[in-house]
Amino acid sequence: MALKKVSVTVMLLIVIQCLSIPVSAAGTRAGPDAVLIDIESIDHMVNRTMKKSGVPGMAVMIVHGDRTYTLNYGFSDMESRSEVGAGTLFELGSLSKSFTALAILDLEQKGLLKTDDPVTDYIPWFKPVYSGTYNNRAVDDATDISISHLLHHTSGLPANAVAFMESGESDGALEETVRQFSGTALTSYPSEKFVYSSLNYDILGFIIQTVSGQSYEEYIRGEILSPLGLNNTYLSQSDANSTGNLAKGYKRVLLKARLYNAPRFRGNTPAGYIISGQNDMEAWLRLQMGLLPAAGDMPRLIDKSHDPDTTVSSENSAFYAAGWQVGVNRERIWHSGSTPNYSSMMIVQPDDEIGVCVLANMNSNAAE
Repeated sequence: MALKKVSVTVMLLIVIQCLSIPVSAAGTRAGPDAVLIDIESIDHMVNRTMKKSGVPGMAVMIVHGDRTYTLNYGFSDMESRSEVGAGTLFELGSLSKSFTALAILDLEQKGLLKTDDPVTDYIPWFKPVYSGTYNNRAVDDATDISISHLLHHTSGLPANAVAFMESGESDGALEETVRQFSGTALTSYPSEKFVYSSLNYDILGFIIQTVSGQSYEEYIRGEILSPLGLNNTYLSQSDANSTGNLAKGYKRVLLKARLYNAPRFRGNTPAGYIISGQNDMEAWLRLQMGLLPAAGDMPRLIDKSHDPDTTVSSENSAFYAAGWQVGVNRERIWHSGSTPNYSSMMIVQPDDEIGVCVLANMNSNAAE
């Protein structure tokens, strides 16, 4: 039987318990020096979770101030019995959204777009339709959505759009994905409420491509990954495979992990198919907490990516920022991710200078 979905609240309590973060009577945190990393408890929890879920391999990174703890478990390839190691790579799933969002903020800082701009300023033919009521008036027409709506999942684009995306690896795959949904029906009026849809971030990826004159992959590699020193993060499976370090991906079938060669969705890369591993994810954690120097405006843009959209109601005690979920009191920032054969989870508590990232090579809720 598959594990039940763990709520964000329960997951946070488990993490806090294992990390032994004391809280004062007033509810304020005791500061980074008071955090005790209980590796033995964490090790037991990971092994127990892997046994229950059947995940073949898992990498765990914990950053606490200037210290890093890395724990590797199981196999990157069950057939060859290759073990997960420091160089093992995994698909990040929706953790990819944080890179795409940062690229949008980078383009805004460079004066090449504004997040308040309508999407039609950059993709004139993208005209979704809304039929219903908004502000007590009937609406039945093509409706403008903004880049900000895409960033914060308030565009009204349907949550299940990803289920209808077409696979493919051509250079035009991203545009084809956006065109596939150009006249789609919105489930709510833009700005009205939060509806998580990966399609939002694929459209952002195409805007990056359109504005920069480069492919999405080229822009992310040249303007985000390289300046941040993330040289072991990849934008395609072929590039990751060429290193010899990409973990095989698995799917649980009849209570057992089975190798699963999933279809490729290059048109969904901005939302879910960036590939990385232990070293770069440790750096990504540190960058989110301001514990790693970064050139130019990157520190400010990373901080800005954590600013939540509070114009809509919170969901499960969180608001959505730019590629991140943020606690209502901004004490925690996190995101989970999954593809058909990988899963991931990242969470940071900036005030405590602590962050955790888990990467797994099977689609399940084990990483979360």
